[in-house]
Amino acid sequence: MGIFSRKKKIVYFPGCVTQYLNKEQKGNWEAIISDMGLEFETIDKADCCGNPAREAGYMEDFRKIVDKNKKKIGKPDLIISNCPHCVHIFLTYYGYNAKHTSAIMAENTNKILKRKQGKVAFHDPCILSRKIGIVDDPRKVINATGLEIEEFARNKENTVCCGASGGMIHNSVGLSKKIGKSRANQTKCDEIVVCCPHCYHHLKNCTTKKITELSELFME
Repeated sequence: MGIFSRKKKIVYFPGCVTQYLNKEQKGNWEAIISDMGLEFETIDKADCCGNPAREAGYMEDFRKIVDKNKKKIGKPDLIISNCPHCVHIFLTYYGYNAKHTSAIMAENTNKILKRKQGKVAFHDPCILSRKIGIVDDPRKVINATGLEIEEFARNKENTVCCGASGGMIHNSVGLSKKIGKSRANQTKCDEIVVCCPHCYHHLKNCTTKKITELSELFME
C-alpha cells in the first residue's frame, strides 16, 4: 500500500429481516466477514433499503428512503449484505458497489474448514439467481464445508420462488404458505440450505424440514 493510499470503507448492511427477525444471523455474518480478513463497519442506523416501498409502487417514498440512506451511509467502497434484495437495490438504485455474503465467502474458500458430511438441498433465491446472477458462489461455499448438494429440479436461474417475495407474504398469506410448502416438498432432503433472510424466515414457517441459513453452517 502506497503512502497516499486510503483505507477502503467496507460496510456490512444486515437488512430489515436479519436485523429484526433473524437477529442471531447478524452476529453470525459479522463474525464470518471478520474471519474472511475484512475490516468493516456495520450500519445499524440506516433505514430499510427501500425495496418494499418500491415493490408496492411507492416510488416517491422509495426515492426519499434512498436519499436519506445515502446521507447516513456515505460513500462506501463496498457494501456487503446477506440479503439479496438489499444487494440488488444497492447495485441498481444507489449506484453502490455491493456484494452478497456468499460471493465474499466464495472468494475465500481456502479459509473454510471441511467439517461436515451428508447431503443438503440448496434453494436458490429468486433475486440472487435471476437478477444478480449469482448461482455458483453459494454452492462453492456449501461444498467447501464437505457437504454434498442435492439439487432441486428447478434450480439456479430457473428456481421457484419460496412464496415470500413481491409482498405476497403479507398480501396473500394463504397462497404464500402454499407455495412455500410446495417448494419444500420438491426435495427429498430433510435439510434445505438458503442464503436469503426472506426465504429462511418464510420456509421455516411452511415446513417441518430443517431450514438452514448459510451462516449457520459455520456456527457450532
